Amino acid sequence: MSPEPRDDEQAELAAQADYDLKFAQIVAAMNADHDVATDDDIVGPATPALQLPTGWRVPDSGSHSLLDDQFEPPDLDDLPEEDMQLWAIVGALVGAPLWIAYLLFFDPYAGWLWWTLACLLFGAGLVMLVMRQPWSRDPDDHDDGAVL
Repeated sequence: MSPEPRDDEQAELAAQADYDLKFAQIVAAMNADHDVATDDDIVGPATPALQLPTGWRVPDSGSHSLLDDQFEPPDLDDLPEEDMQLWAIVGALVGAPLWIAYLLFFDPYAGWLWWTLACLLFGAGLVMLVMRQPWSRDPDDHDDGAVL
């Protein structure tokens, strides 16, 4: 014979009451004021104080004075208006992708000549950008980038 549905409901209610009682005990233990902690209260091993690694990028305790200085970046120079190669590079590297996007979204069936010209314009911008780099660099210069 199968048990009555009423017995199942009572068993579920009793189990839920047990869970509620256990949860209430856990919350009460968390909220209890532990003014004096004894060795018996500690369940696991005590965690040591946080020790920072001693790597070369980790500041030591005396280096906080570096953070007190107020850094003011230098004024930026405007782009030179008379440098036509710079403006040709900017125009090619900005205009060619916009031209390709126009062809892609608004005129996908344009002739192959327009697609080729847009790609060649972008390539010309890249070539001009690379050609602006100095031909030779000082081999003794070990500057890896921006210096603050």
